[in-house]
Amino acid sequence: MIEDPGRAWIALAAFVIPHIGLYYLPLRTGSRTGRHVQDDVQARAIIVLGLIGGVSLAVIIGWGTGFFVAIASTGAGLWNDFMGWINSPLRWEHLLAGAGVLIVPVIVLVLIFAVADG
Repeated sequence: MIEDPGRAWIALAAFVIPHIGLYYLPLRTGSRTGRHVQDDVQARAIIVLGLIGGVSLAVIIGWGTGFFVAIASTGAGLWNDFMGWINSPLRWEHLLAGAGVLIVPVIVLVLIFAVADG
């Protein structure tokens, strides 16, 4: 649930403003003439409105439920753990990770060459 009224107004504006702008936005009609052009313009408008509406709704729901905060905090936690591991003293884990980084591409190349040669 959205707890901050300011966030609620921003979310509402993010949902409404693109629709208003799209309503007044002239679409190019292309080189064809007649009924096909009108159908193409209406189809494009429906698709674009659906995409904007879907993305806007996803952003509002994600923002209101705290999904983006959870993603950001998870990313920050993973980054902090990684930086802590990088800054830790050199131990066997570092050597094994370095060997893994070097040995995996070598194994993949050997397998590719073996399959290619038959």
